[in-house]
Amino acid sequence: MSNTVKVKLGNKNYNLSNDSSEVDLRDTAAKVDEMFDFIRKNALPPSASEQDVAALSALSIYEEAKVNEMKFKESLDYLENEITNMSNIITESLS
Repeated sequence: MSNTVKVKLGNKNYNLSNDSSEVDLRDTAAKVDEMFDFIRKNALPPSASEQDVAALSALSIYEEAKVNEMKFKESLDYLENEITNMSNIITESLS
């Protein structure tokens, strides 16, 4: 079921619609809006356009997602290695 939620991103209101829960959609929009505010206050001059704020925010969010993806993959690799080691120990102990 598709949900439509009114959210604020930057200085504009949007009606967003997707299959996520309303809470998830609002949380996601709030995080994006927080990034807009952070970029506007800390990374760009006051004269920067909303388009500049949005573009730099998108790049920052993507970079953060890539870092999280890399950490997740490293965790998966570690867990796979640990499971293999445990499996080997169990196999050896049963031999």
